[in-house]
Amino acid sequence: MFIWEANKEDLDEGVLAEIEALMNAGFAAEGDDCRFSVTSFLDFWSPRIGFNGAIFFLIDPSGAIRGIITGLVANNFTIGENQAVIANWRVDPALRGTGGGYGLLDAFERWGAGQGARTVLAHCSVSDEKTIKNLARNHRPKGVMFTRVL
Repeated sequence: MFIWEANKEDLDEGVLAEIEALMNAGFAAEGDDCRFSVTSFLDFWSPRIGFNGAIFFLIDPSGAIRGIITGLVANNFTIGENQAVIANWRVDPALRGTGGGYGLLDAFERWGAGQGARTVLAHCSVSDEKTIKNLARNHRPKGVMFTRVL
């Protein structure tokens, strides 16, 4: 497995189809009724890659995308500093527990630090107790996140 930082030009139809399959399989496995939209993904990330956003992929030996982390660096006016914010972080359920997800997190955090971020904001679903426990080793809890479907 290796980590690959994507460029805008890398987001061709084949890559987007792999991302869509990975994201929708993950939502379904977690009982979430969300659906991943390639159009929304491109609309949001295309202008940000290389500016204040990044996409990293976890690639298996065959070249298939098995994980993704996306995020951006922005000024958090509440704390008065730049913060790297993870927007999406998903790993193929078959590979969870192998360290690939934390390889993605490490790559994103290094990128964020290089962009001037002093902190990273990571979130995960409350139902994912293993990820919460592992994040708590190196990250401190800060508040609680609630969502509501509108």
